[in-house]
Amino acid sequence: MPSTAHADSFHFDVPVQSYWEATAAPLGIDTTPLEREARTDVAIIGAGPAGLAAAIQLKRYGIDALLLEAEATGGLLRNANLVENYPGFPQGIPGIDLARLFAGQLDQAGVAVTYARVQGVIEDGEVFRLQTDGRNYPARILVIATDDAALTTVEHE
Repeated sequence: MPSTAHADSFHFDVPVQSYWEATAAPLGIDTTPLEREARTDVAIIGAGPAGLAAAIQLKRYGIDALLLEAEATGGLLRNANLVENYPGFPQGIPGIDLARLFAGQLDQAGVAVTYARVQGVIEDGEVFRLQTDGRNYPARILVIATDDAALTTVEHE
C-alpha cells in the first residue's frame, strides 16, 4: 500500500528538509519561487502496481497526477517469472506480461509516466519539492509507491 503525505501533516520514509534555500541552492537545484513554477496537486513516486492504480483512480476522478518512475512501468513486477496470486489469471501470468497490460491500461486512461529518479523530497511550506536529475517537481500531495529497496537507500532526518 502506498504511503501518502500532505505538506501540512505527513508521515513517510523519505528525507524531508524544511529550509529549502539553504539545502537546495548549494547543490545547484533550481530555487525559482513556487509562483513561477507549474505545480501539480498530486505526485506519485513509483509506477509499480500501487502507483499505477493510484494514478488511474485519480484520473477517473478528474485529477491529473504526476507519475514519476525511475526505470520501467510495472516496477518489480517485471522481474516476476510467474504471478500466481493476481485475480483474473487462475493459471498465473508472467510478470512482464502483466506489466504490459498495466501499461496499456495506463495509456487507455490517458495517464503519462515521467521517467526520472526521485533523489529526495524537500518540504517547502505547503508543497513538496521532488528532486530528480536536473529538475524539481512541486506538488501539494505526495504518494510514495516505491519498493522497499528504494526506501532503504534514503537517509532519514
